[in-house]
Amino acid sequence: MASTPRNGIADLSLEDDDSIKKMSEVAKFARQNNIPGYRPNGHHPVPKPQKQRSENSIRETPMSALRRRLSGWFGLSTSKPPRRANSLPGKISRDDSEHALSELKQSLSQSPRWQRRRKSVPKPPPKPRMPPPPPRTAPCSDWRELQSARGIAQALRAGRRQLVVFLDYDGTLTPIVSDPDAATLSDHMRDAVGKLSDRATVAIVSGRAREKLRNFVQLPELYYAGSHGFDIDGPGGLRHSVSSEMVPVLRAARDLLIERLQVIEGSSVEDNRFSVSVHWRNVAPTDRPAVEAIVDSTLREAPFAGVLRKNSGKCVYELRPDVKWDKGEAVLYLLELLRRRETDFDEYGDDDGVPEERIAGFTEDEWYGGVLPVYVGDDVTDEDAFKAIAPFGAVSVLVCPSGDKVERPRATHATHTLKDVDDVRAFVDELASACAARPSVRGR
Repeated sequence: MASTPRNGIADLSLEDDDSIKKMSEVAKFARQNNIPGYRPNGHHPVPKPQKQRSENSIRETPMSALRRRLSGWFGLSTSKPPRRANSLPGKISRDDSEHALSELKQSLSQSPRWQRRRKSVPKPPPKPRMPPPPPRTAPCSDWRELQSARGIAQALRAGRRQLVVFLDYDGTLTPIVSDPDAATLSDHMRDAVGKLSDRATVAIVSGRAREKLRNFVQLPELYYAGSHGFDIDGPGGLRHSVSSEMVPVLRAARDLLIERLQVIEGSSVEDNRFSVSVHWRNVAPTDRPAVEAIVDSTLREAPFAGVLRKNSGKCVYELRPDVKWDKGEAVLYLLELLRRRETDFDEYGDDDGVPEERIAGFTEDEWYGGVLPVYVGDDVTDEDAFKAIAPFGAVSVLVCPSGDKVERPRATHATHTLKDVDDVRAFVDELASACAARPSVRGR
């Protein structure tokens, strides 16, 4: 070992910064080089039998032991320096140690050196107060314990809120069928929805392409939100789309999935323009994991990785643009659109200097307070809409047939349930009757 200057070991002092720095360097050197006699933190060797120690060794302080060990490492004199008057013995009681610690803190706080250091070190700025946590959403309920929606339409007769009704298509207005192109709307359901649209605002929100929805429903006065709300149109020339630049990427994914899923019998790929649906309802149970594996591997490839995401529904995988938009965002967009249209002074007369928030006689909060959103859907994707309209005191109806227990989870944000498509048609008729017996919001 290289020779080390033999000075300063016996002169170590806790009052000297150079001494403390030297002690830290020696401890670091001993730890890195595994010098015998050095015990790392957390290392507890097997205890050896206690040897008879002299009174001096028992009263040896940690500092004197460090000096002795340093002297042995560097070949210095082993003569032990006299123990400082204020050093503590090796074994003291708990009360004595607490008393000594309090005296040490008091002496340090009164020393001039400590006072100068406190003045030189600036106080850290106060930590900013954290904002209060956002309010928790209502916990999900078990859909099997919810009340049926068949009786609530009668209670709406006494209310003064204007109905805005949102309806899913597959599984809600029409039964789920094995062939997606065969899900046509019955005449009885079309008449019920048309009757309701004469007395309230009605929108169809579905994962289907918007053009397909219009061809199936054939009611031009309705609002249509296709591809899970990515493609919206409606009365008054409304046309709104989200992530239209992703249509070529979705078409490329559609073509690649059609090619790769040809080997799996019963699978089909549906192009919904702003989304791609992979149906596996008719696939054998043993082949269903292979369908998901093909979809997942396709999404990991370029140019789909990071720009498309997979969502699961009833026996279907949906590929959509990876943006913050879903059925819930589409419903909120339509509600805000209706508010702006109904408070437009160009339609209801000159404002005569009235502030914009008071146009048409009520503020934004008053308008939303006079509207009752009603959403009816059956799929997992409808949960986004249930959760989005919950703050408005909305009525969220989950259509859950008895044979649907395996396909959908128990937890839901819905407030009521219906059994099947026939139940939905009866509920729509009840809503139409309630609207006919109730005055409009504009008449308040």
